[in-house]
Amino acid sequence: MTEKTQVGQEIFEPAQVAVGMTRGPRHELVYINAAYRQVFGDRTLHVPLRASSPDLVGSGFFDLMDRVYTSKKAEQASGVRARYPQGPGPGPPERYFTYSCSPAVLPDGMDGVLIVAMDVTESVVEARKIQAVSDERQRDLNRYQALLSTLSEGVWLASADGTRWWSGVDPDTENLQPLQWLRDNVHPADQEPLRQAWLRAMRSPPTVFEHGFRLRTSTGEFRHAVSRAVPIVEGDKLVEWVGSTSDVEEQWRATRRERLLSAAAASTEATSLEEALTTLANTVVPELADECGIYLISGVTEHGRAPTVASRIVGVARPGLPPLPVPKHTEHPVSELTAQTIAEGRPRLFTFPPGLPPHHVVPEEIDSWLEEVQATSLILLPIDVGGSVTALATLFTCAPTASLGPETVHLLREILDHAHAPLLQAHRFQRAQRVSLTLQSAMLTDPPEIPGAELAVRYQPSATAAEVGGDWYDAFPLPDATVALSVGDVVGHDLAAASAMGQLRSMLRTLACQYPGDPARALAHLDVTVTGLHVTDMASAIQAHLTPGPADWQALWSNAGHPPPLLLYADGTHAVLGEPWPGSDPPLGVDVSMARRNQQAAIPLGATLLLYTDGMVETPGEDLYDGIEKLAGIAAEARHLPVDALCGHLIGHAPPTGDDIALLALRPRPY
Repeated sequence: MTEKTQVGQEIFEPAQVAVGMTRGPRHELVYINAAYRQVFGDRTLHVPLRASSPDLVGSGFFDLMDRVYTSKKAEQASGVRARYPQGPGPGPPERYFTYSCSPAVLPDGMDGVLIVAMDVTESVVEARKIQAVSDERQRDLNRYQALLSTLSEGVWLASADGTRWWSGVDPDTENLQPLQWLRDNVHPADQEPLRQAWLRAMRSPPTVFEHGFRLRTSTGEFRHAVSRAVPIVEGDKLVEWVGSTSDVEEQWRATRRERLLSAAAASTEATSLEEALTTLANTVVPELADECGIYLISGVTEHGRAPTVASRIVGVARPGLPPLPVPKHTEHPVSELTAQTIAEGRPRLFTFPPGLPPHHVVPEEIDSWLEEVQATSLILLPIDVGGSVTALATLFTCAPTASLGPETVHLLREILDHAHAPLLQAHRFQRAQRVSLTLQSAMLTDPPEIPGAELAVRYQPSATAAEVGGDWYDAFPLPDATVALSVGDVVGHDLAAASAMGQLRSMLRTLACQYPGDPARALAHLDVTVTGLHVTDMASAIQAHLTPGPADWQALWSNAGHPPPLLLYADGTHAVLGEPWPGSDPPLGVDVSMARRNQQAAIPLGATLLLYTDGMVETPGEDLYDGIEKLAGIAAEARHLPVDALCGHLIGHAPPTGDDIALLALRPRPY
């Protein structure tokens, strides 16, 4: 047992996150890995965790530990504050962590709790700083709005029916024609909304009329303005309107800035860099630009010269513009000027005549689109994630939108500063997913060639980026010339589940070779081994042995609490082989004394046997058999496909639950 414990500890030693383990209801600390010591300092072992970690008292953490130990259900606590003045590094003594606590069984049979801690101090502190700055800016904005409410830049009169206007308060001055004034002075996009608002006020006069729009200045530029007017009533008759128009450009810019910065900082749900960059593009379009494309960058050199290459992954355009070309996700070299911009890490602004963008800068795949929409300006915006330029954003405006200017460049840099934490989090999340998938791929090997049959497998990981699933598949020839197939599912979506999955799969392969022709016996011995070594609390599995024949293949299988095999005949009909738990034998880890049974069925030539995990058929709130029937219907429609394509089709139609999926399909070929 001591040796088994040491092997378990070695699994966690190289982990980059802090891992600890406690024993018993008093949570005696029995193990911490190197990352735990680096973050929290060297804690005393073999004493209650309350004694070795007094900094967590009062945080609710120990209540969580008690619940996990009692209920045997995993829980998570986010933003838990902890102090560790003895810890190394220049960081503050007070830090914040997300704790994931799972029930565990120690090698000596005692119950305990597995603790995984992730330092989230940077995100928490950054969010608090942003909130404090936002609150202060909002106070300044409120003061500015109060001041503006007392000032007017233009006063005007209007007749009772709104058809005549006068500039100033003297009705003897020359009157203005409303429609002509709209065409000459109001932004084209705002003319009709302003006209409709004014007509509604004429039909049903409000206490105060108020409407915002963009007003042309003497220099030809547009600025944001607000017109307010009140009806003048004598007796019960409306005789005229008195109004004022105020320049609110600076107020509008301040409000927009706060909105954009808050949106950039609040995007924390992305699980991939592409998703986070898409959110960023949707933040700036159409607020700052008419189009935003984002390119992943690779091959950056010290002097910013080729072979820097880019791959367009995001394209967003404002409503009303023609559809953008679909991102090709293919790499292409960038121009020398673009490479220099990337290497310097500083934005670059270009303005040009409508529809004539600089071809030496503009990506070729959207060149014709920019000519069509009459693009007038461009900003190249390098995006730094974690200390290096990872992506490049291109932002365009099109006539009649005002060209981009230095103030937009400055605001974009502020937006990137606020978006850095979400982008970095998504980038790290994506890298964690790649590591997880690499681990999964190492465990789940390609299937062998099976004479006389088509065999295909699929594994789809969990939709949660950092999770490593517990589903598996396996296929291999046996010494007696039969073929062994298996699928299984270990409870959990963490490092422990993945480790248990690898152990179960390897042990079952050995037992299947030891007991060819008796899958029930192989599962029974696996159950005893898993329970005795405390490999996992519970797992489900199907072990099947298939014997080729001239007219059909004979399948012999045993089911340990797993969704039943599905047999799809060549004519589109199907059969569910056996019963799911509780009709089948119990899952592994439930009761080693219960007998396990072998079941048998013929697999006609040309029919397809499907073994799968619950993510393929299970939807919360629905009966499992309904999910199996849906799977059978989808498979019947695609039965003409080769089994490899069939597996891909079925995975593409799996329920959107986010669970990982293992799928295995075997089809005996007619001779």
